Amino acid sequence: MRPTMYFVGRRLKGALVGAEVGVYEGDNAVDILRNIPRVKTLYLLDPYTGDYWLYNPNYAASVPPAKTKALKKLAPFKSRVKWIFECFEATLIPEKLDFVYIDACHHYDCVAHDIVEAEKATRLGGVIGGHDYYPRGVNETRFGVGRAVRERYGDRLRHRETDWWVIHE
Repeated sequence: MRPTMYFVGRRLKGALVGAEVGVYEGDNAVDILRNIPRVKTLYLLDPYTGDYWLYNPNYAASVPPAKTKALKKLAPFKSRVKWIFECFEATLIPEKLDFVYIDACHHYDCVAHDIVEAEKATRLGGVIGGHDYYPRGVNETRFGVGRAVRERYGDRLRHRETDWWVIHE
């Protein structure tokens, strides 16, 4: 399980409602649902369009098979997942979230947008985090994740490996 979700599982108590922004083949969503059984609802947001994945052109061709794989992998959890085949907007989710995990478009503007939407959607004391965080100067041409996260959260940021998270205040 990714470090952010390990933190969520240890820190947050009771039944949980969360979202994964950027599902791709569904592996992380399956890990969340298997390893944190207290997640009663996991919103899965991914438009599954090629332009959404342009930060890595290699992904564009794999988008239709990725969606098929994700739907199949997550079928056993159908009572606990709610699919939203759109880009992340807080208004798409009808309830406050305990956590949001961001692993979608990795361009700076996309990540900055997803962070703002996550803040709107997450309850105070919840966790906002994501994947593919790199320190300053590493992978910045391809990924804007590190820059967007550092600019928004500064000293409040926690990270391990390529995962990052903050407690929403």
